[in-house]
Amino acid sequence: MIKVNKIKDRLKKAGEFAYFYFRKLPIEKNSILMESTQGTDFAGHPKAVLRGLAETQNLKVKVYVVARAEVFATVSATVQAVVGDSGLNVQVIKFSSTAYMYHLATAEKLVNDTSFWPFFHKRHGQTYFNIWHGTPLKRMGKHEQPVGWGNVQHNLLSANYLIGNNEYMLRTLTAAYNLKNIAQTKLVELPSPRNSELFNDQVSDENYYVWMPTWHPSHTTAQFMDLLTEFSQSLPSDTKLKVKLHPFEDELLTDQDVAVFSNIERLPREVPVYELLGSSKGLITDYSSILFDVAAIRLPVVLYQFEKDLYEADRGVYQEAVDDIPFVVTTTASATVDELVAFQLDEAYEVFAQKYASHDQAFGYREVANFILAPNDAKAVSLLNGKETVLLFPGPLLDNGITGAFVNTLKSIDLSKRNYVVYIPGEMIPAQFLYKLEELAVSYVMPHGTGQMGLLQAATFFGRLNDEHVSSWFDFGFLRNLSEKGARYEFLRTVSGLPTDWFVHYPGYERRQALLLNGISGTNIKTAIFIHSDMPQEFDVRHNFDKAIISRSYEVADAVVGVHQSMIDLLVADGRFVNPNKMRGHFTVVNNFTNYMEVKEQSAVSQAVALLKTPVQYVDNRSLMRQYDLFEATDKISHAVRSAFVLSDVIGNLETSLPFVYQNRQAIFSDIAAIFGPQSTIKINESALSAFYGISVLRLLNDLYNPSLKFFVNVGRFSTQKAHDRVLRAFAAIEKDHPEYRLVIVAPHGERDIKAETINYIRQSKFSEKVYVLGGMSNPYALMRRAEAFLFPSRYEGLGLVAFEALAAETTVISTALPPIVQTLNDSQQHPAEDYMYFSDNEGDDFVAHVVDFVRQGSQRKTAIDFESMERRSLADWEKMFTL
Repeated sequence: MIKVNKIKDRLKKAGEFAYFYFRKLPIEKNSILMESTQGTDFAGHPKAVLRGLAETQNLKVKVYVVARAEVFATVSATVQAVVGDSGLNVQVIKFSSTAYMYHLATAEKLVNDTSFWPFFHKRHGQTYFNIWHGTPLKRMGKHEQPVGWGNVQHNLLSANYLIGNNEYMLRTLTAAYNLKNIAQTKLVELPSPRNSELFNDQVSDENYYVWMPTWHPSHTTAQFMDLLTEFSQSLPSDTKLKVKLHPFEDELLTDQDVAVFSNIERLPREVPVYELLGSSKGLITDYSSILFDVAAIRLPVVLYQFEKDLYEADRGVYQEAVDDIPFVVTTTASATVDELVAFQLDEAYEVFAQKYASHDQAFGYREVANFILAPNDAKAVSLLNGKETVLLFPGPLLDNGITGAFVNTLKSIDLSKRNYVVYIPGEMIPAQFLYKLEELAVSYVMPHGTGQMGLLQAATFFGRLNDEHVSSWFDFGFLRNLSEKGARYEFLRTVSGLPTDWFVHYPGYERRQALLLNGISGTNIKTAIFIHSDMPQEFDVRHNFDKAIISRSYEVADAVVGVHQSMIDLLVADGRFVNPNKMRGHFTVVNNFTNYMEVKEQSAVSQAVALLKTPVQYVDNRSLMRQYDLFEATDKISHAVRSAFVLSDVIGNLETSLPFVYQNRQAIFSDIAAIFGPQSTIKINESALSAFYGISVLRLLNDLYNPSLKFFVNVGRFSTQKAHDRVLRAFAAIEKDHPEYRLVIVAPHGERDIKAETINYIRQSKFSEKVYVLGGMSNPYALMRRAEAFLFPSRYEGLGLVAFEALAAETTVISTALPPIVQTLNDSQQHPAEDYMYFSDNEGDDFVAHVVDFVRQGSQRKTAIDFESMERRSLADWEKMFTL
């Protein structure tokens, strides 16, 4: 029912459906649609540009101004005041109405100072001018947060021209929204249309300052009243203060509130504040970008920052801009007034004005209006670098082998040869993995929202995305073509303004991105989908992909890429997923990159550092709890309280409780302190350990530092494929006769039932206190290096990248004889595969027997692998993919 409701929700947006159909109509020549702040107002740049159009003689254009229903009358009055009797043909239309959808779809020129809604899909024949609303002082886009700004990026990519009044603004926007090298958008430095209002010739008959504080969610009416009281008492007798609050908090002050002050006036939202500023004696602000605007007229400015620390902590500012600001900073109202009274123009202000407002002038709005009427590319700067652009969909960036292989690929290929761009919806990435997006060495685009399409296209497209049974029902003829036509429309909407040569579905599982691939295959955008595993086995065991959609991807993609030849062979031999004779493209192989040098470096990191922030899935601390007579009191004392008590006591008696941690404490303290840098004043000592480790990880560290103990390590999610049951049976077979062994399993996530089975097996075993089950680790290689052997018992794999990473960490590997691993070693190395790893059969308890033999016979190091030859081979494979 939930899935059906999702489909219904998409079909309810009749207005957006109308937009889709209106896009098929002819472009209305000599028409301009103008929108400001998504119809909530009509002010700033669009209003000033309209004024420029109205002043143009004999102009034969039709202008549509957008306004929401609640401000329709106000905007209509504003438009009438601007246009006057000029004869300019202007119509105000309601935001989101049928008329709005029609003109958004058919207007020849589009003007906005923020962004259109996500369904917007600029047409060929439309020209979009985005006149950004202000010079950025506060951080934006990826500089503020890794996700959450996809629609702004979508608009800036779609715009033909991004107009700003200074180089810093355009450079910052380009960087914040990942436009450099890939956007067809052209940058144009022109006067700020809005700032022309500052150059008014009117002389006010009163002296006044204008206070424009920045919005913050913590602001209250009481706070503002206290501040106004101080201002009222500090102002000169002949001077007033006019207060203009941010639109988001305009209701915090009413005329009645301010009426108690004879020398203070509240400016309502609709007042044209820039005209008032031009006649004022000075501006009081804090973090508003308006301070860049008033530099055009060298207006006295004081920065009244009554909550500087609070705002900087919330969002942050651009240090370059902050460093350039020449104005005095105050923290009290009385000091603010004193500074304004004493203000004098100096050379620093002049330098500031030249950098941020040199283009601005009284009739600058006319220059921008003329550019919109007749764009001149001689004034524009292109962002494109002329290179091929490859969009890479990486999946949700979970802690798994596919993400690891993807990151290794980006670190290994020549990123300067093409524009490699990660393509991923921000909402797809779990919050705990967003840091991976920030660490990528390439730009990324975030397809945002969902566009609309034809009714039948939408029904089939969203139906296939929301239900696998529906997907299979629609996987033929007319219905499949409709769903793929909808997918093509949706993909092209998300990359509007981003010239794309390749789209690569790297994980090879996710249905939405596979359906998008199917929709664009056969167009001028080439497509590739990877195979990382035995897909028939994955389908039968885990049923973790949409067979109909993925099979279609194999059929229509330009390249179907196996990470090993055996992946392709298994897929073809199965016969259910692809018929090679019906493929429009080709199979090819790109062996995974190992990034072995980085693995070597990380494996040398101390175990104390590697285990920082490592979550624990299961560790048996029952014996320890019994020592404190707390184990029997579980019904009276919470687990958290018991753990905190024990941790405190253990650390207080470190020498006897954890002797090997105690012996190595100075090295541990030094390693942790090094993370904070040489300038840090943080003191690391025994009492500080509880801030970094829980009791379970401290126990593990104590064992790791014990030279008489030996370790097996396994890394892999909880699943039948990863065969933790084999690992545990192997450990059970050796631990009684070899009590010196410990087992560490790193399993960041996986199937709940397999996880429960694994932990229950450990809990009920006689060796439970010798096993540590950890969650995701950013650096498991330090543990691998400490191990006697890395256990890799998988039942099937694509390449088994983690096994090669263990070799790079200089650890012996005991593995099932999986064809991809064996063949990769045989093909890339000088010696047989058996010279590099211990191999068991992939049946029965042969893996257990090999582990037992390894322990009885003693560890014998295998031949060192030649990773460089493997990397060269993978790089050649990667480049070959683009020549098919």
